[in-house]
Amino acid sequence: MRFFWITASIVFLLDRVTKYFILKIFPPGREIVIHLCSYFNIVKVWNKGVAFGLFSRNTDFTRWVFIIITVLILIISYLWAKK
Repeated sequence: MRFFWITASIVFLLDRVTKYFILKIFPPGREIVIHLCSYFNIVKVWNKGVAFGLFSRNTDFTRWVFIIITVLILIISYLWAKK
């Protein structure tokens, strides 16, 4: 279980750090593409929805639904990792 939480924490921190640096390096309003290699690019895109722009309307109902779903997923992940 310890390996799960260490891995999850590292992935979470890497995600947050890369997002922070991309937002600091490229100011708002500029669309930049970073070509790292032939199959991997970094593109700053604002997605106002979930995956592929689903539920892009920013309403209180959808916000609370996703908060509840996230909490349920966290609880299930914790219980699964605890076994």
